Amino acid sequence: MNDSPPHAQDIRLVEQARRGEEGAVDRLIDRLHCIPAILKRKNRRLPYPLDPHELQDLAQEVFAKVWGKLDTFAGQGCIEAWVYRFCHHVMLNAQARHTRRNALETVKAAPHDDLLEEEPDPSHERVSLGERIALLEAVDALDRPEAEVIELKHFEGLSFTEIAERLSISSNSAKTRYYRGLRRLEQRLSPIFREEAP
Repeated sequence: MNDSPPHAQDIRLVEQARRGEEGAVDRLIDRLHCIPAILKRKNRRLPYPLDPHELQDLAQEVFAKVWGKLDTFAGQGCIEAWVYRFCHHVMLNAQARHTRRNALETVKAAPHDDLLEEEPDPSHERVSLGERIALLEAVDALDRPEAEVIELKHFEGLSFTEIAERLSISSNSAKTRYYRGLRRLEQRLSPIFREEAP
């Protein structure tokens, strides 16, 4: 029986980098180049996308958080999957700050009467910001194996085959985690979406 973590090689790489072993730091930094790519992909889904300079600042913030938490890496997922959680939390906070700032600027710039009389634009997306944030929080509250698959499926647009390769599991396992997670999301979010419905 093999009791070693699924990504024991990544654990060794992190441990070697923490000890400053020759070459290990560079190899780990190469792996962490996934941070800007993840943030860029997530940024496309923001109602108010961040500009390149803000994304660069976020990437540095995520890198610092990840490097400061290397001692917590347990190898249950690969380094990239572990890093994804840091990107998710930092981007979620940035989204909330950025949306509040843009909403405030919109209110200040528009005449008061226009704000009161403006009819909703039917071309706007039907999912509100509150619903989006509720969805992100609900995904984050799932058991990690289920959340990981849902994040990779919807946030990175991977197929089940690609997810299986990323997580070193079978495609059937990826599908099982995905649909189990969706059922739990539906149970959690149904009351919230009913409350926000007009």
